[in-house]
Amino acid sequence: MTWSKRGNTICEYYLENMRIKLINCAAPFIPSLQGLNITSFERSYSGFYNCTIEKLIPPPHQIVINTTMELRKEAVDIQQENTSHSGCVQLWCTLDDINQEQVDFIWLSRSYNRFKQVKVTNSSSSVNSSLSLCGSEWEDGDTITCSVSLRSGNFSSN
Repeated sequence: MTWSKRGNTICEYYLENMRIKLINCAAPFIPSLQGLNITSFERSYSGFYNCTIEKLIPPPHQIVINTTMELRKEAVDIQQENTSHSGCVQLWCTLDDINQEQVDFIWLSRSYNRFKQVKVTNSSSSVNSSLSLCGSEWEDGDTITCSVSLRSGNFSSN
């Protein structure tokens, strides 16, 4: 069996008498009889994975089975960054390993709603949007939400 992501092999192994014979597996991927396990799953592991199974059946016939699956940690990461301007804050909303043509970021709080649309290039592996707030635009204790809208679903983070 060969598991790959974006054309790069991440794990190769074969089964012999129901035992796994490891050829090569990158951390944190661990083969099992049920498939491929990932320890300590991180957002960057999201994406499309391809599994190729080659089976030899006597007399020498080879059967090749390919399957692709999407693995996604449905989370948006929001980070606060201090600015050089007194009383201002900048927020970054990030979604990694994206496989979409267009992503819509929506920033919400009690005092305003902002919408920002981001076009994603084929080479992009992550997209982000920033929001700068100064003075009366925010107060301690405010809840600011970044929502991301994709064709495949919506995700948000506070």
